[in-house]
Amino acid sequence: TMSEFLTQRQFRRTRLFAEVFEPAETNFLLAVRLPVPGSLVVGFSLHRRAGDFTKRDREAVDLVQPHLASAYERSLLQALVGSLAAAERAEPGLVVLALDGRPLWVTPEAERVIERVFGDTWRTGRLPTRVTEWLVGGCRGPLVVSGGGVCVRLDAVGERPVALVVGERAARPALEVLVGLGLTRREAEVLALVAEGRTNAQVARQLSVSPGTVKRHLERIYAKLGVHRRTEAAAAAWAAV
Repeated sequence: TMSEFLTQRQFRRTRLFAEVFEPAETNFLLAVRLPVPGSLVVGFSLHRRAGDFTKRDREAVDLVQPHLASAYERSLLQALVGSLAAAERAEPGLVVLALDGRPLWVTPEAERVIERVFGDTWRTGRLPTRVTEWLVGGCRGPLVVSGGGVCVRLDAVGERPVALVVGERAARPALEVLVGLGLTRREAEVLALVAEGRTNAQVARQLSVSPGTVKRHLERIYAKLGVHRRTEAAAAAWAAV
């Protein structure tokens, strides 16, 4: 409540009161912040002309707060309804996220691709672990994962992601395209497998070399592509395709 910070006399002397609350005939204010993750601040306030808010009023607001948070989630979903309707009939697919990262809405195309790549983990109503880790890590670049004979690329929408764009492509970029980026044939082979989602150990087994050799190849690939991480290198490979 405003009265926790300022007396009524102090409040009425502020420029904020003169420009905002006096025209609204507000002398007493109760403000509540909703539990929204990230840097975004979302809340609501109750105004009264006479009589300050009581302890019972506070308790009532505490009960209402989670329901208002749910209503805010639904408003985000409604704002994307037009995009969702279009995405249902076209590629790529779309996943709309709740405030806590849960999938609120999944288009059939996105559901098909994610289930094919990640398997039964998608059927729990939660995002696959690898996708969740990518979101928590700040979504630096797209997430590219291979499985089930296809490669899926996920791009985050929004600073605090409100949706994921899901696209499907061939499981591995063509070597000729990667050589065109200035890589040697062996570096192109390494990057193609990394873009497919393979670990260093898996790449080493596939090419019959040591993991240390794969690491050295990746360091040269990063330098040539101007990137610092394998996810960024994979994204550069698919961008070239």
